[in-house]
Amino acid sequence: MSAIDVASTDRIEPASAASHELWLRTAGQLRQRELIGWVERAVAAGDKVLLCQSVATSAQRWLAEAGIDVGLLASGQLEVVAAQGLYDTTKGRHEALRAAHVECIERAHGEGYRAVSLTSDGRALHTLAPDDDELLLHEHDLDKLTRDYPLQVLCRYDPQQERNGFLTQLVGTHWRHLRSDTWAAVCDENGLSVHGEIDIANADRLATVLHTATLDAVTTVDLSDVSFLSAQAVTALTDVADLLHRRGGCLTLLNPSRHVGRMVQRFDLDRNPAIRVVEKGGAP
Repeated sequence: MSAIDVASTDRIEPASAASHELWLRTAGQLRQRELIGWVERAVAAGDKVLLCQSVATSAQRWLAEAGIDVGLLASGQLEVVAAQGLYDTTKGRHEALRAAHVECIERAHGEGYRAVSLTSDGRALHTLAPDDDELLLHEHDLDKLTRDYPLQVLCRYDPQQERNGFLTQLVGTHWRHLRSDTWAAVCDENGLSVHGEIDIANADRLATVLHTATLDAVTTVDLSDVSFLSAQAVTALTDVADLLHRRGGCLTLLNPSRHVGRMVQRFDLDRNPAIRVVEKGGAP
């Protein structure tokens, strides 16, 4: 499978000011450019921007190489946080990490910032909480904080450096807004939209997104921007639809792309009583 092209990625709306976003990106220039764009949008919105890094590095050098105004450091709008220092004070306990984050948010509010934008990469997050169970609890806490405070969180993990089971659990926490090198999922007031290519390697993660979404009463899935859907991904759709059907619900597949439409016919999804297929601008 090829990576999602830049144009396709650009069509996906950035996360809102209060959100918990996951990037599963392998290292590369595209990933760096996307991070720069994320920082620039947060700065333009007037947020306090916190960059959590695994080791203390030269923030001035990073900003200069990225083409971002180094004056942001002097003004205090952008701050680099050393993950090791935060671990030293919290010992990786999720309750202590939550308290430390609340303190940062309230301090930024006292400084006059309208919101806080926080981003960490996988190395920094594993430094904060070396135990995977504590890290997952920390991720859940971050998710709750974005609902309680004007907080935007971007978690960046390299999928090649993580266990598959751990990644699947991460996806469940970030199901409302995640992007990988090959696919993405975004939830808004219109339901869940899926983008890119869902191959055999990503089918279990799609299943996690769908299952978590339906538990939150999100039962509409827009598939207009899906360019490839594996048989395993179809199974993920039907399994979740069957669970919904047993609870008296129905899974709506909206605007299937040409490829998805062929898979709908091949697997008779339009004849499945647990699934409602709605074409673009039309009735089921």
